[in-house]
Amino acid sequence: MDPVTLPWNDVGGFLRRQFGGRVSKVLVNTGRPCPHHVSSGGCVFCDEESILPSYLRSSLPVAEQVRRGIETRKRRSAIAGCIVYFQRGTYTAAPVEVLRREFEEALAVDGVVALAVGTRPDCLPTPVIELLAGLAKRRPLFVDVGLQSAHPETLDRIRRGHDAADFESAITRLAALPGVLPIAHMILGLPGEDAPMMRASFRWIARLPLHGVKIHHLQVVRGTPLEDDYRAGRIQLITQEDYVPLLADVLEELPADFVIHRLAGDQPAPVLLAPRWTWSKHQVRQALTKEFKRRDTRQGARAGGC
Repeated sequence: MDPVTLPWNDVGGFLRRQFGGRVSKVLVNTGRPCPHHVSSGGCVFCDEESILPSYLRSSLPVAEQVRRGIETRKRRSAIAGCIVYFQRGTYTAAPVEVLRREFEEALAVDGVVALAVGTRPDCLPTPVIELLAGLAKRRPLFVDVGLQSAHPETLDRIRRGHDAADFESAITRLAALPGVLPIAHMILGLPGEDAPMMRASFRWIARLPLHGVKIHHLQVVRGTPLEDDYRAGRIQLITQEDYVPLLADVLEELPADFVIHRLAGDQPAPVLLAPRWTWSKHQVRQALTKEFKRRDTRQGARAGGC
């Protein structure tokens, strides 16, 4: 599929323009749990370990993890560089000096063109913001911040532990830092939400100074509180056929310059209970392209009150 013809602002094209070629993400595991999980049991859908490749379940130094990740990706295909992604848990929930040391280890490895950090809006105190500001002067810095929904009843139900106002404050602070690219995480199909509610959440984030969005469909991971709700029949999951029109709906609400970093969730098969889609990510992209063509619309078609 030619990325130039895509009716949404795809991350692949953005990265090629930004870095002059194909880049790949390299995950890093620092072994720290999410403080929200430790204190309150965490979000109902979350399993921190499931996102990590098996080779990261170790105490290797950050620099060695990065080198191994780069070597693995170079064996698969030619890349112009890598983005080191500190994803596990809530990465910024650590002393600033610890974060600084780990960032510096990653930046010292040849081939690192940018950094990416996963966090929560309530784990960005001023010292961390100042650290991120300094790092972003040296390399582009993507900061992934979870929101999932703008509706307070949903945030309570999924045990997020913060509200939409906290998210807005965090994004506003991050966006004010040159070189920092804030990204919202959103989930489609959360319990109790219908299509109008989901579109409303995307209209809400459309007014924020975001660089981009990662969109996931709700997935039930084994061993999470969501599994109990699923087995008891208290939640209904989106089918792959219904997901694509909904995805087009919410992308129409976003400004055309928002970069779409992900279109669907991606849990490993051994831990994924449901839904068991047969479509690959590539097939989701193909189906979304066809849906936009059928509608004769694209990302941003409804942005700004259209």
